[in-house]
Amino acid sequence: MRQRMGALPLRVVGVLIAIPLALIVIGIVAFSGGSAALGAVYSVPENEMEFPHDQHVNSLAIECEFCHRAADTSRTATVPSVEQCMFCHKTVATANPNLEPLRAAWESGEPLNWIRQHRLPDHTQFRHEPHITAGFECTECHGDVGSMRQVEQVRILKMGDCVGCHKENSAPTTCSTCHS
Repeated sequence: MRQRMGALPLRVVGVLIAIPLALIVIGIVAFSGGSAALGAVYSVPENEMEFPHDQHVNSLAIECEFCHRAADTSRTATVPSVEQCMFCHKTVATANPNLEPLRAAWESGEPLNWIRQHRLPDHTQFRHEPHITAGFECTECHGDVGSMRQVEQVRILKMGDCVGCHKENSAPTTCSTCHS
């Protein structure tokens, strides 16, 4: 004789519906590409000093590579040293109170502790140099930093994003290109 199974308890049905819906919402947020959505995924770290990229890039027309000197030759773009900043700020905007942390670091010989804004998983090896050499603009991955008062990560920079770009641009897609 066949036993008839009873209906699933309402609680189980609720969980079975809630989990896929939650995954769909997370997927939409994670892959929408908008900086507001990324704020939910990547919080914007606070630095000890605000750096107004909008003023330096747009108003003063300073190229990214002027401050991020190692971007075209090394694995990381690096943040400028206090000495690099003081090259200009020994004579420019000397009375600006927002530059007090920079002046204090200069006088003490200590670096500013900039908190990295753009993150990739630790198991990846990303190098700026081949991307710059291939003619990619910084804005393609970093967004319009020149219009940002506070830099924020505007692309998720996940494997699918990178592989898609590599395929579109006939770049290598072997695992060892990005992973050791």
